[in-house]
Amino acid sequence: MRDDGNIIVLDIETRPDPAIAEDVTWWAKQMESIEPHGSIKDPIKQEAYRQEQLDKKRAKMALSPLTGIVVCVGWQFWADEEASVLETKEQTRSGEKDLLERFAAAMRSEDPTLWVGWYLRRFDLPFLAARCMVVNAEIPHLPMPRNWQRVVDLAQDLDLEGSLSQWQYVLGGGFKEHDGEELAGLTIPELAEHCRQDVTYTAEMARRTRFVWGAR
Repeated sequence: MRDDGNIIVLDIETRPDPAIAEDVTWWAKQMESIEPHGSIKDPIKQEAYRQEQLDKKRAKMALSPLTGIVVCVGWQFWADEEASVLETKEQTRSGEKDLLERFAAAMRSEDPTLWVGWYLRRFDLPFLAARCMVVNAEIPHLPMPRNWQRVVDLAQDLDLEGSLSQWQYVLGGGFKEHDGEELAGLTIPELAEHCRQDVTYTAEMARRTRFVWGAR
């Protein structure tokens, strides 16, 4: 066990799940579920509308655990000087399972008591739990909604406007080299470095605001 209540700062990076991206049946079902606006009467325009909406779903695959996989996990314990990042060896479900099991092994002896992150409750933790279910992996001690008191979500708990990239700039770290939709074009090592930066600046924000949430 570490000092400071064993606080961990966490961030994940995701990519589209190739098992879903290449699944013709899945996308056929998605197409069927799209209903054009009643004002669109022309069958050709209806089909174009469905295709447009389907393309939007494809573009957002990495944002949902239904259609995305975890490819990087980064963390930093309170006493650590630097962040640690694990990355997948291949962008497949088997690669994801290997990544999650390596992360589980790293956590097994640590037993974090408080988890800190940026939209941690809304994104990272539910995503991790869901993907562990999909690939049948297990992460010990992962907090769930019933014990959200073990989670500090800086974006939500402090009601902070703006993106993590903007706050990084305000803190003096400059804007990220890549952000938003640009992440889709990064290699996994580049994405891992992006993850490392996110953990580093989230940890810095946590340290500077501990006077707000530290009593938890």
